[in-house]
Amino acid sequence: TRAALTAPSAPGVLMEKLAVPDGAPTLPPATLRCLKEAFLVFDSDGSGSITSTELGAVLKHLGRDATEVELADMLSELYKAAGGSIDALSFAAFYAVVAPKLLVEAERNWRRTAAADADAEAFRSLGGDPSAAGAAGGIAVERLVEQLCALTGIARASAEDIFNESAVDGKVSFEAFQKVMAAAVEGG
Repeated sequence: TRAALTAPSAPGVLMEKLAVPDGAPTLPPATLRCLKEAFLVFDSDGSGSITSTELGAVLKHLGRDATEVELADMLSELYKAAGGSIDALSFAAFYAVVAPKLLVEAERNWRRTAAADADAEAFRSLGGDPSAAGAAGGIAVERLVEQLCALTGIARASAEDIFNESAVDGKVSFEAFQKVMAAAVEGG
């Protein structure tokens, strides 16, 4: 388990030795520290390298359960970066492959959060309460239909179809509103 794993003694000294490669993407300091700590847990001899078979364990320690395909892709990238030998992975090689993936994941999470925040703000501006459960904080279908028609020029019957489908007692909950917004974004 995560609690049972600890980095070798004097982790501060060892962490300083783990250099980020030149030209590699920059991770936030807290993320970099977590990456170094996870790496050090499996660098039991303090050499600054881990075996290729320990890559999955490091990722799992970071909270990422990589699939066999993801691990194979990472090992392939590491193999190419190391010039054909990956008996021991340096932190720099590990970082060069893992950091871009972490940044893509962070960007995806940020976009999801930003979209949810925008949905909540739009819902509030139309008189709804995103924190209320179900239809209690919902917006009347009629209000949503009026707004959608005014903003987009969509036919009233189409707007009614969109919202009546997800309404409960004539109101659209925040959860249903988010699903409609997500479908609208995905649909173009």
